[in-house]
Amino acid sequence: MADLALRTVDGWAVWCDAEDEAWVRDLDIAERAELKVPRDVRRTIAKLIEERTLIIVGGAHDDKNGAFVRVQRAFVETGKGAQREVDEYLLNEEAALHVLMLLRTPRAIEVRRQVVHVFMLVRRGRLTGQSAADALFQRLGDLLERHEETSARLTEGFLDVKAEVAEVRVELTELRSAVDQVRAALPKRRKPTESAKSELVRTTRELGGNCPCCRRARMFGDDDAPTRFAEFDHHRSVDNPSIDAMWWICKPCHNALTSGSTKRNDVEIQFGAFHAARTALPGAQGDLFGGKGGKKNGGGQHG
Repeated sequence: MADLALRTVDGWAVWCDAEDEAWVRDLDIAERAELKVPRDVRRTIAKLIEERTLIIVGGAHDDKNGAFVRVQRAFVETGKGAQREVDEYLLNEEAALHVLMLLRTPRAIEVRRQVVHVFMLVRRGRLTGQSAADALFQRLGDLLERHEETSARLTEGFLDVKAEVAEVRVELTELRSAVDQVRAALPKRRKPTESAKSELVRTTRELGGNCPCCRRARMFGDDDAPTRFAEFDHHRSVDNPSIDAMWWICKPCHNALTSGSTKRNDVEIQFGAFHAARTALPGAQGDLFGGKGGKKNGGGQHG
């Protein structure tokens, strides 16, 4: 997934983009809410998009704030080793809560609580002023508790629906305001320069044109144009965009590394060999952010 870094937060897969917005996957929400057919959640999401309750990132009605979704392509198994591409949705916190409010399953209320808790943990890990963060998280927790109580009463039909819907809208507005305060305190994620990207693509071409990680997948088409099934991978850390801390690899390798099914230590030899060969090529660049060499620690988040 281009420009997204995958993290595991309290058992959830969470993607973070270059603007420090966090996202969760549609099927993860549906499966945890125990929807009978998880992929049916995409019909619910499509309806909310049509009603403009959810906003597609980069779409005509894109705005600074709101319930956003990212639409992107994913590979699924179709049997006998074949794969095909399908659309999948990533949702920010507000969008995930909208969707869960429409999933009438016994587990939906608990999953809403989990979603807010996971997004709180993501923000807690990035805030620089911890004392200010504590106050904001307490506020978010209080708003969540009120929201859950109201949702429970709605489900059981104890109060007037119109009044309750109005109250829910007020609470969601307050939640958005608190989230905006947290977002304002977050540091910005650094991205590689276009020069660094061009250098990595050039190096891959000059070293034979195969993925430097698995060394099997072709990275260029018949017209010698770079494939779209590839990603610029932050091998060292997502906050280190120096050229010798990254490489350009095929999507299956990138997905395996970001999900953790392949450990980065297991491909360290391939990564080191790629950059050793790169620096031996004529006109090779060093660290584009000051000095030769990037961060050498293997820890941190990757993407």
